[in-house]
Amino acid sequence: DVTEIELVDPIGELSVGAYEVEVTQVDLQERPAVTDEWVSSLGLGDDISTVAAFRDHLHANLESESASSIKRDTATVLQQTIVDAASFDVPDSFVGRALEQMYESMKGDLANRSENEQFLYKMISYEANLPEARDMVRWEMIQQEVSKVHSIEITEADEMAVFEQLYGFPITPDLFETVKGQINREALARKATERKVVDYFLDKASLTVLAADEFRDAYASYMEKKRLERDERWEATSKRIIDRLNAQAAGTPSPAAADADPVSA
Repeated sequence: DVTEIELVDPIGELSVGAYEVEVTQVDLQERPAVTDEWVSSLGLGDDISTVAAFRDHLHANLESESASSIKRDTATVLQQTIVDAASFDVPDSFVGRALEQMYESMKGDLANRSENEQFLYKMISYEANLPEARDMVRWEMIQQEVSKVHSIEITEADEMAVFEQLYGFPITPDLFETVKGQINREALARKATERKVVDYFLDKASLTVLAADEFRDAYASYMEKKRLERDERWEATSKRIIDRLNAQAAGTPSPAAADADPVSA
């Protein structure tokens, strides 16, 4: 069969257009029977060479992944709870840098927008993200203080563990020695510090133990609440800024302009 497909390139780096493609063969992949022989062919080791051992192996992996997922989600909630309880002021310059980092991480989605649209998005981003930027700075300052007070040190093994988590493959000391000159060691160290600080808080915190399904439901509700709060803040901020710009264009003073946060100005 011959069919026509059209390639669309969102970033403008590929050759686009309509192409005719001829399908010459379609193969149906057959699933092998799950037997001891098939399990042995997977090369998982002498201990996992039967269907029963393979089933136990999968079950253990799923339990481990579930426990790791729950720990990560618990850490997210605990981190936000700690930051919410922190009432100290943070320097505007630090908040400004955090806002810039947040905007830079989203700029790729604006590549096809006009300069005016990008400028408007940046204005909205800076005001709407202000609470989260302050939280980011507070969390970094909390990490620094906890690390100093409790003498939390980062070793090369800690950096390797973070590397494996970020890049998804195991790394040996020899390989890490080879690549560490080409990676951002400072970013690895920051991430490793965060992990150790989170582990410290998880160890010290008084947590309510929930069943896995109950926890996932509670966590989903928590994240949905946060998402709705962000959406409402973005919508309100967008309306306020657009009204302000329209008022300026019309030569009418806008009351909202007086309420603008100094960091976002």
